[in-house]
Amino acid sequence: MFLTRTSLRVFVILAVAFPAISARASGSEPDDRERDVRREQAAARAADRELAEDHQHTVKDEIRKLEKYISELRRIQVGLNAKVENAELSADLVTARDVRRELVEIDREFQHSQIELERLVLERRHDIERRELLHMSERFDYVANWRDVAFEPPGAVMMATQAIVELHLSRGDPESAAEGLEHLLTRVQDRGTRTALRFALKDIYVELGRPDRAIEHMTEVVLENAEGGDTH
Repeated sequence: MFLTRTSLRVFVILAVAFPAISARASGSEPDDRERDVRREQAAARAADRELAEDHQHTVKDEIRKLEKYISELRRIQVGLNAKVENAELSADLVTARDVRRELVEIDREFQHSQIELERLVLERRHDIERRELLHMSERFDYVANWRDVAFEPPGAVMMATQAIVELHLSRGDPESAAEGLEHLLTRVQDRGTRTALRFALKDIYVELGRPDRAIEHMTEVVLENAEGGDTH
């Protein structure tokens, strides 16, 4: 539970706060806006894929039910045809006529169900194709995001900080996560990176029940990012 809550909050805070701070420091706001647009588009495509998958499952269920219904209609057709034959053999023309009328209705329903089944099968095929296209788009997004991380320092810092926290917490050792980030804080001078580290440390200390240390780091964020603030 600690891992999920803390790592998620760290990621959200870094994703929102750190790129904005770094953009102001580096003058790269247009590039950041482009990345934000790309991320929003990627999120929209992921949502579309989930909807497509849900719709595909719904159509699949409808196809299964319709196939079962058509199978039942076939069984009824066979039974009615047998009734017609028996009525004709016994010269029961009235019964034969009535059964034929019933058989016509069943045949009509059978044809209608077959057409609906073909429509659903085609719709499912289109859903599969759409889902594959969305998967391909997501793979392109994945490559683009890693390119941003590899060649854009702010993105790399954000992802690396998140990874450090998650790796330490995955071992059930939040104290070591705090120690690792505190050590990094003594080695870096970039204001954006220090801010990212302090936000991560704040969440870890809150979870550890040490709000005093969290307050200290948030105070340092204010001082270091205020106009004319000095880094240590």
